[in-house]
Amino acid sequence: MRRRVVSVALLIGSCLLLATCGSPDSAADKAKIAELQAENDKLKAQLAALQSNGAAAATNTASNSAAGTPAPSPAFSDISGIEGETHLKDLATLGVLDGTFSDKFDPRTPIKRADYVRWLVKTSAVYFPGDNKNRIRFAQEGDTPTFVDVPATDANFKYIQGMANAGYVVGVDKTHFAPAQPLTREQMIGIKAQVDEGSSISKYNGDIKGFLDYSDKYQINDAYADAVHEDNTARTTHNISRVWGNIKTFNPQKSVTRAEAAITLAELYDTKAADVVNKPKSQAR
Repeated sequence: MRRRVVSVALLIGSCLLLATCGSPDSAADKAKIAELQAENDKLKAQLAALQSNGAAAATNTASNSAAGTPAPSPAFSDISGIEGETHLKDLATLGVLDGTFSDKFDPRTPIKRADYVRWLVKTSAVYFPGDNKNRIRFAQEGDTPTFVDVPATDANFKYIQGMANAGYVVGVDKTHFAPAQPLTREQMIGIKAQVDEGSSISKYNGDIKGFLDYSDKYQINDAYADAVHEDNTARTTHNISRVWGNIKTFNPQKSVTRAEAAITLAELYDTKAADVVNKPKSQAR
């Protein structure tokens, strides 16, 4: 991008010089103008090549999007040495993550609820292409919105409504999703554990929190307690331990960072990001 801007700036500068030189009064003037014209022609050719490459990239991106395959995410410059770096690189390669500005991922910034669901549904599409059993399908034009704060015109409608269409409980209540709110730990596990199991979490008829080992287990919202308990079973990908390790305090209402959210997506149902990245194309589902 910087090379393109510099080229354009030089091109404009050369054109201005040519326009203001007027008629040459000496051999030196003529030589200078000839030099500027040659440089101008060279820059025009470079600019044309850059524009052609940009158009080709845009065409490839559009083709990938139409096929349901995200284009690779940018190489993030701010994830070196952080927990989950390898997972983030794999997910970026698969095109399911997006940065916050240019090449920045901002791993320690809280993630919004809408962003997490978008990443999750995109991950499902990449892990299980053509697999109608496990893949979460995008909502289609004409689908009736479940949430009043995620209308069909919302950029994230196809992801959020896609999860609702699949029967997953993802709202903060039956009619509100709160897309711009920071995702909390209990909310993330409430969403992810369902997808790992392929269905909504059954409610336990009793004190499910009593089975948890966290010192703050009774601070967990009733709506997410069953999912938090379920996350420790063999039917999920053990998101809590994969993200935070062997913790004794869960901090259920604490905001989830973008890096923590991404780590949960490194495993989905029975599939890992690393395996998808390294899978030969001939073996793709």
